[in-house]
Amino acid sequence: MFPAVHRRILALALLGCIAAGSAPAATVLSPRMDTASGIDIRLESWLDACPPAGFVPIRIRIRNVEKQTHTWTITSQSNNGGSSSVDITVEGGKEGERMMYAPILLQAEATYYTNVGFRVSGPGVAEEAAGNVQNGGGYASSRTEYIGMSASLHAKGWSALEGKFSSSSHSSANLQGSKVDMSSAPEDWRGYAGLAQLWMDESEWTSMSGSAKAAMLEWVALGGDVHLLCADTSDARLEQLGLPPLLKSGRRVGAGEIHAHSWDGNSLPLVAMVSEIRGVKDTTRRELMSDYRGKWGLAEIVGPLTIKSGLIFGFIAIFGLLVGPVNLFLLAGTGKRQRLFWTTPLLSLGASALLLALMVLQDGIGGSGARSVFALMLPDQKRVAVTQEQVVKTGVLLGRSFERADADLMAPLNLTSASQPSNWESRYNVEESETKRGGAWFASRSLQAHLLQTVRPSRAGVEVFAAEGGGAPSVLSTVEATLQRVFIVDQNSKVWTAEDVGTGEKKVMKASTEAELNQWMNDHAGKTSGPMIAHLLKQVERRPGFAYAEAAEASKFAVATLPSIRWNHERLLLAGPYVKH
Repeated sequence: MFPAVHRRILALALLGCIAAGSAPAATVLSPRMDTASGIDIRLESWLDACPPAGFVPIRIRIRNVEKQTHTWTITSQSNNGGSSSVDITVEGGKEGERMMYAPILLQAEATYYTNVGFRVSGPGVAEEAAGNVQNGGGYASSRTEYIGMSASLHAKGWSALEGKFSSSSHSSANLQGSKVDMSSAPEDWRGYAGLAQLWMDESEWTSMSGSAKAAMLEWVALGGDVHLLCADTSDARLEQLGLPPLLKSGRRVGAGEIHAHSWDGNSLPLVAMVSEIRGVKDTTRRELMSDYRGKWGLAEIVGPLTIKSGLIFGFIAIFGLLVGPVNLFLLAGTGKRQRLFWTTPLLSLGASALLLALMVLQDGIGGSGARSVFALMLPDQKRVAVTQEQVVKTGVLLGRSFERADADLMAPLNLTSASQPSNWESRYNVEESETKRGGAWFASRSLQAHLLQTVRPSRAGVEVFAAEGGGAPSVLSTVEATLQRVFIVDQNSKVWTAEDVGTGEKKVMKASTEAELNQWMNDHAGKTSGPMIAHLLKQVERRPGFAYAEAAEASKFAVATLPSIRWNHERLLLAGPYVKH
């Protein structure tokens, strides 16, 4: 039997061998351990600096040299109010591993400094604090958007690229981003959500696992941007690499794009890179989210939160009268002052019960809301990328936590043009685990708005059947909702339309015009849809081989949140490649 210190040395050596078998993580965090336990815990961050929003992907590795099975809890806390936790159970004498995606809330307000701290609790942990992933600080106006650059490209030219950005002749913004190891890239789209762009060379593209590449493409479908440096950018070579075909709008995957750049394998094309990185500034989530403070149709449908000031002031006056003069001179008059010890608490309890009853009578239990859902169909991957904007007006909430069915992103939206209050950290003090959310996502008697995004499996799609003799095509829907209006743009850019297409129903379409499609797009982009959905719609508008549709029933695609919310208004918009027969 080895002494405890020998067991620890052996464990460290084994972990070193494991780490040597793969490329090192950008940042490795560990709590201080009890040396007698022999247990080792490593938190490996894929990013070496904290993005301003999105997620920090963390690979948790634990080697349990004890005989018993143990469970550890890893928690994250960002300085903008978001926290999360995951559990990992490892059998005795074995090594365990799992991924954690630590959230950083997307907010229109730019913070100077972003930091995510990690703690570990469980057997063998002497000090729970494991460390932080942070950035160097700076306001959004003084930094580029957050760029991910593969380890190979980072070594060849990150410093030179930084020099280009610090030069006044190019840009006053400092380059912001992280080196990333593409051979250990995340296998969940959330791992890429903190990036504005991702740069790599073709060898790193081919080294990615199939599941990691699929996750990255899901992120691209939600608007992500990948830049690939290749020695040969011919169509034949790019098709061999698995890139989508080149269309007028570029090599598109959903609402995002994959760019191919020619290079010699040595010197980075710095001028082209500066241009591409600077060009992303106006279309980031942070820029788009600031636009929710303006006029938004969905917020107008829900309406403002009304406060009956007369009722409140009347209640305060009556309560003050009861707890003051009536209590002091009538209920606990001279010679009966000891009664104050029970009359005052009883009056306070009664007033609280009355106030709660008034709130229930005025606002009801739960809440009501409106939501817009944009579903981007990806028939080749049999997936759907969902973006949801919602506004909720709540009454009295009996509970604030809710189940989390998807691996999704959720962010608070600020509907007012006023600057953030000084206690905004507590306002956005939200919590999440892999299965549940809680905290301040929903509060009683509040008007709140949220942005949600996810990618999930789906067979929903639109199929188009060509007519014999060149007549009007027919359309068939496998969407689990009646499509009130469907447009398709065929490969010749001709527009067709149909109305009231039920699930599994085949209908002959009629000729339409580009102007009619544009009007439909503008109506939905400018009315109930907010800035994010409007932006995504613009990225896929009038694309040959695409279908566009709307439905009044959105529940089959919507990301579920608090179950006590009644959705009095909802709208589903769909877009994506149609299946041609």
